Amino acid sequence: LAVLRWGENKEIMENTVREFEEKALAELPLVEKKVQEIMNSKNPAQEPLSVNQYLTIYTNDFARAAIQKYNELYELFWTKYARGF
Repeated sequence: LAVLRWGENKEIMENTVREFEEKALAELPLVEKKVQEIMNSKNPAQEPLSVNQYLTIYTNDFARAAIQKYNELYELFWTKYARGF
């Protein structure tokens, strides 16, 4: 039964993963540029964020978005299969 359900939901899961992969790849040049700007600053101490702070905030936001999406999928699948397969 699990294989049958995977067949029904495979596209949903793959699309979700693909969304986040594409988002990460699209944002990577911007993230790298910002990190380079911070590192190449003439006075890094006066930057609003250090490289570590910037990357921590970015990855935290990205992870929260992924968690939110997977919570939405949890609700979808729980509702769909609450009464069994």
